Amino acid sequence: MRSSLRNRLLITFLILVVIVGAGTLFAIERTLADDLVSSLDSRLSKQGAAVANWLGMAGHVDRLAPRLAAVTGTRITIVGADGLIQGDSSEHSTVGRPIGDAYEVARARRGEVGRAIRQLKSDEPPQYLVAVPADLGRVIRLAVPLGDVIETRARMRNRLLVGFGFGFLGCLFLSFIFIRAITRPLQSMTITAERLAK
Repeated sequence: MRSSLRNRLLITFLILVVIVGAGTLFAIERTLADDLVSSLDSRLSKQGAAVANWLGMAGHVDRLAPRLAAVTGTRITIVGADGLIQGDSSEHSTVGRPIGDAYEVARARRGEVGRAIRQLKSDEPPQYLVAVPADLGRVIRLAVPLGDVIETRARMRNRLLVGFGFGFLGCLFLSFIFIRAITRPLQSMTITAERLAK
């Protein structure tokens, strides 16, 4: 009976630890992931604004896009007011072609910062896209692959799981000591009651 009580208390305590720990782990992982994406978005927005200011003082947009992309570490696409691509750091052959139906570019044309996640080509990984308005009705779009963000998030999740595992083992050890300390007086009381009954 004493062993059964100790086991029930231990199991109940560990279930509570798993539920609370899993909920906390999920909340922390989501918060850190959101912060990671928010940091990326802030960086791209600032870089897009800087590129827009630079274009206002420079010419030869098609030649400038690859240089600015090398500085920012992104793919830069410059779209004119007529919807035609004026410069692209990755595909020079797209210069002069229409940008097509791009949600983030449409938002930038309205004076806002446009954001989207999608594939620019079928054989490429998904890209995080940020488009900002520029002078002369232009739009500057920066793109980075989401692979780096996904890998960073996976490493972060693995570290959190390892930390949770060590924490769970620590809780298991401490809960055993705690429950043993609680059941010891009950054990003494049970023995005394059995003696009195006899």
